[in-house]
Amino acid sequence: MVLGAYGSYALAAWCLIWPLLAAAHADTGPAWLNSLISDRRPLEVYQEWWSNLTARLGVVAVGASLLLSLGWTRQQWADHIYRKMVGPAGPEGLALARIVASGVLLASLLWEDLPSAAELPLSITHGHGLGIFIFGIPGLDAVRQSPLLLAALQNVSIGFALLALAGLATRTSLLLTGLSYMTCALVLRQFGNAYHTGLIPLYVVLVLAFTPCADTWSLDALRHRRRRAGFKAPDRYGWSQFALLLCIVVPYVEAGFSKLCNGGLTWWGADNMRNIIFTDALNPMEFDFGALTYIRAAPSWVFVTIGVFAVLGEAAMGLVFFSRSAKLIMPALMIGMHLGILLLQNILFFDLIVLQCLIYGIMALAPAGSPWALPTLNVGQLPDTVKRWRQHLTTRPQSESALPSSPPRPLIALGCVLLFTWTFTIEFFPFTAMQMYSSARRGTNVTYYRVVVHEPDGTSRRGYPERWIPALSDSRYRFIIRDCFQPKYLNRCEAFVERLGTLMNRETQLASTIEVQKREWDFQKQPQDPNFGRTTSSFRMDFPGGH
Repeated sequence: MVLGAYGSYALAAWCLIWPLLAAAHADTGPAWLNSLISDRRPLEVYQEWWSNLTARLGVVAVGASLLLSLGWTRQQWADHIYRKMVGPAGPEGLALARIVASGVLLASLLWEDLPSAAELPLSITHGHGLGIFIFGIPGLDAVRQSPLLLAALQNVSIGFALLALAGLATRTSLLLTGLSYMTCALVLRQFGNAYHTGLIPLYVVLVLAFTPCADTWSLDALRHRRRRAGFKAPDRYGWSQFALLLCIVVPYVEAGFSKLCNGGLTWWGADNMRNIIFTDALNPMEFDFGALTYIRAAPSWVFVTIGVFAVLGEAAMGLVFFSRSAKLIMPALMIGMHLGILLLQNILFFDLIVLQCLIYGIMALAPAGSPWALPTLNVGQLPDTVKRWRQHLTTRPQSESALPSSPPRPLIALGCVLLFTWTFTIEFFPFTAMQMYSSARRGTNVTYYRVVVHEPDGTSRRGYPERWIPALSDSRYRFIIRDCFQPKYLNRCEAFVERLGTLMNRETQLASTIEVQKREWDFQKQPQDPNFGRTTSSFRMDFPGGH
């Protein structure tokens, strides 16, 4: 029945919706649709979006049909999920997740220089996701323009993260850590794009705020140990642990299927992979390992292998819920993928690497009989203290709750939100369908950008704006300098370059001209070009006398 309904929808889309899109693009369709379709964008953009939606709905329809074909009742589903995917758990796994996730956000906050974001002109900023509402509140918009207020926001966020890590007023501090970190993240995204670094640990922290993650390894546990009669039922810890694992694993599955739906079954083609890797390697990034010099001459099968490994590895990450072998193998493969991204594309996802290690930590802490327990653990070879600890986990009384139990309603709501966001390609920070790099790039031409500083004595050098505005670390300014070559957004580029030149000359008095270069390189026609292409267009702003 589900597949039949999907087939009817797909037929209607082909026969009715596509012609309606074409008519609306030509301003000859229904008035309400004409107002939604802009002729400033090519018709192919809207058709591609609808094709992607159709593909995603197809994935959901196939999955729903397979599940419904089993004919299980709701309780049968709950029992099966609990036995095979959830299982009993102790408070230690949640406590470890709290410490790790809070520590990741704390490290991210300590790494950033949030007050320097006030140096950027307000005219180059634009709203992202919930930031549209948060900074739209009267008075809060001034926070983005005040180094003092931004420093206060950052320090308060660090304080909340420390409280959450230590487990003091745990649920409140976790919630405040998530909300304050999200506000800081929105400030850093106001002049770039809604990048994904720090997003998954944010999910984990917000989910942990509604779990009993302070029952051990926390200051709260020390304060209330005399009043606490004992630990909660293992099924409650199990469902809570399953919720945070959903937050870690599902985004990988979404990313893999986004590539398959948006880029097609040939997403891993050699030219597409070359385009993705070469573009990131040539654009300004936080790191530069120079791997492009060595990999650009690699044969096509190397890039195809990288692409297949990436997309199928991400899509197969969901197997960790079903297979013990996948629990051991897939996190290690994802860590390897992130290290490859760091080496080849100069992008560090340290938060994701740490969270993959967290999965192994949860498995090591899982009690015997749990589907997440390490299958190869030989208890006889463990030290006596560890033996007693594992015996304590496995003999914990389970009389407080009947096992197995049904999933809590908040967990069901979390799953629905993740599925809805991915199906309808919602990109509204912090909600995302994980579509990074999902569109197939056609052609063999790579476009990238550089900032060049011309000094009064005639010498030139690469410019790194993050040295003067640390909030631009990780080369977030690369999303601003692209606007130098789009007439519609040229004012953003002018304001940014003018501010950058003022800051540089305030400290060094060396910049007479700042140039933003748009460069292009055809890696098929000129694979050994030592300059990686040529400058095809440039934007220059003079600062006479170096001032």
